[in-house]
Amino acid sequence: MAFAYKPKNSKTWRIGYYDKVSRHLKTVSTGTRIEAEARKKAKDRSAKERLHIQDSNLIPLNQSRMKLSEAFKMFLTNKNYKAKTAESFKIPFAHLIQAIGDKHLYRLSYIDGLMITNYFNDHIHKLKGKNDLKEIITLKEKKLSINSKASYTKQLSTFFNWLVKLKFVNNNIIERVKYQQKEVEIIPPHHLQLIFNKLKETNQRNYDLIRLKYLGAFRKGEITESCVEDYDFRMKILHIRNSKGSRTDSIPMIEDLEAHLLTMDKPEAGKTFNVSYEALKSLWRRLMDSLGLDYAIHQLRKTRGTELAEIGVDSYFLQQFMRHKRYSTTEQYYLRKNIDKARESINQKLKLSKIDLR
Repeated sequence: MAFAYKPKNSKTWRIGYYDKVSRHLKTVSTGTRIEAEARKKAKDRSAKERLHIQDSNLIPLNQSRMKLSEAFKMFLTNKNYKAKTAESFKIPFAHLIQAIGDKHLYRLSYIDGLMITNYFNDHIHKLKGKNDLKEIITLKEKKLSINSKASYTKQLSTFFNWLVKLKFVNNNIIERVKYQQKEVEIIPPHHLQLIFNKLKETNQRNYDLIRLKYLGAFRKGEITESCVEDYDFRMKILHIRNSKGSRTDSIPMIEDLEAHLLTMDKPEAGKTFNVSYEALKSLWRRLMDSLGLDYAIHQLRKTRGTELAEIGVDSYFLQQFMRHKRYSTTEQYYLRKNIDKARESINQKLKLSKIDLR
C-alpha cells in the first residue's frame, strides 16, 4: 500500500511504497506541494499495485481492453507464420482459452499462469481406437505427456513474450515445462517384418510408400512431397525436401535404398506418391489396427537411425543422413550402444583384474 507524506524541510510531498522485488521501502516524489494531489497519486499507485501494473509499463486503455483471442489473431498476422507453424500455435492457444477463458488483457495475472499449469497437469485428452472386434469406435483417455506440455508452454510463452514486447501486458505468466530426453523407441525387427509382409500381401503401392519412408528415414511431410526428380541414380544421391527446415537436403543413396527405388513402380515425373499427410496417418492407423500393434509411424524413422548406429555407422554420416540440425539429437541413437559397450568393457577389465566381488 502506497502512502503520501511530506518530509521535514521539503516543499513537495512524496509517496512511500514497499518494493516487492528488492523487499525494501522506497519513495518517489509526487512533484506537487498540494496534499490532496499527493494523496490522490498515492491512492492511484496503490490501485496499480493491486493490478500488478508498474508505472513504467502501463498499458494504453484500447490495448488493455483487448481480449486474448483478438491479441492472438494480431500475433499470427504480425508473425506471418506458414500454415503448419500457425497451426502449432492454435492448439495450445485453444487449451489456454479452455483453462482461463477469453479474458481481457488487463485482467491477466500470475494466478492465471498457475491455472494454466494446473490445467496442463490435469488435462486428459481422448484418443480414437477400436475394440477387439474392430467394430465399435472407442475413446482412450490419456494425460498429456511431459514433452506435449513442454511444446504447448513453449508456444504460449512465445505468444506472451510478444505481448510483453508490445507492452500489451506486463509479464509473461507462462511457466515453461522442460523437454524430457527420452530413449529412442524403435519397432522390433520381427514386428517390422510383420508390417512389411502385411503391406506386400494387401497393397504393393502402400508397401513401396512405407518401405521407402523407412529406408530413407523420411519424416511424414517429406515422404508426401517426394518427387521422381529427387532420385539421382547416376550420382547415387537422394534429394529430400525437408518439411521441417523448408530446404532440400541430399543424402547418399545407400545400397538397400537404391535397390528399393529401382524396383518401385514410379510415375514419369512429379510426386512419387499421390498421398496427403492425413491419408498417410490414416493408412498407418488402419495398418496398426489390423495387426494389433501400437507403433507411431515416426518410429520407422527412429528404427532406421538406430539400426544404422548399431552397425557402426559414423556419427557424422548418421547426422547428415537423418538431417539433424543438432548433433545432440543424433547422439540419442548411440546411447544404448555406448552403454552396452561400456558395460562389456568394465566387465572385461574386472575379469582381467581377477577381483572377486562376491
